[in-house]
Amino acid sequence: NTSTTESTSLPNVELSDHQNNNDVVNVSDNGQDIGLPSIELNQINNNQQDKLCDLDGNEELDSPTAWSITVGEIQWCKTNRANDRIFMSGYSYDYMSQSLKKNIRSFRCSKKGIGCCAVVYVSIDSNMYKDSNNVEHNHPPDHHNVKRLLVLHKIKERIMIEPTSVTRIIEDEGYRTTTQCNSKHQTNKQKKIKINDYY
Repeated sequence: NTSTTESTSLPNVELSDHQNNNDVVNVSDNGQDIGLPSIELNQINNNQQDKLCDLDGNEELDSPTAWSITVGEIQWCKTNRANDRIFMSGYSYDYMSQSLKKNIRSFRCSKKGIGCCAVVYVSIDSNMYKDSNNVEHNHPPDHHNVKRLLVLHKIKERIMIEPTSVTRIIEDEGYRTTTQCNSKHQTNKQKKIKINDYY
C-alpha cells in the first residue's frame, strides 16, 4: 500500500479589490497545498460597511421603505361612490378637497388604509399635476392594479350608456386590453429587430 501525493496548483484567478486585500492561507491536506483567501471580520477595504443586526421575523432586509411620487400621465375615473379618482405612475389617488382660491384639487393616495399619506395637487383649470405634499409613498407602485381598475371603470361606463349585453361588453374590453398588451409587446419586438438589423 503506497499512497501517492501530488501537489495541486490552482489556476490564477483574478480577485476583486476587496478579495485582493485578504491574506492567503495555505491549507495542507495529505501533501496537497491549496491556497484559500482568509477573511478577517474587522477588515473593510472596499469602502462598503457590512452591517450586522438582530432581526426578528417581522423585519425585511434591504427593502425600500419609501417610494417617491413620480409625475406622469394622469388618467381619471370614478370610485364606487362616484368620487373622482386619478391614476399616475402606478399609483391611485382619491379626491379629498379643492381650493378655488389656490386653483387646486387635492388627491390622497388610495392606500390610506396602510398609512400612506402621499397627496398630489392637480390644477382645476388644466387637470394637470401641480405639486405634492412632499410625503413619499410607503408602498411600491402597482401598475397591474391600475390597469385592472381602469378596465373595470370602462366596463361600468359602457354598461350605463350602451344597450349591449354586459357579457359582450366585458368580452370586448377584455379583448381590447389583451390586444393592446400584445400590440405593445409586438411593437417592442419589432423595435429590437430593427435595432439589431443595423448592427
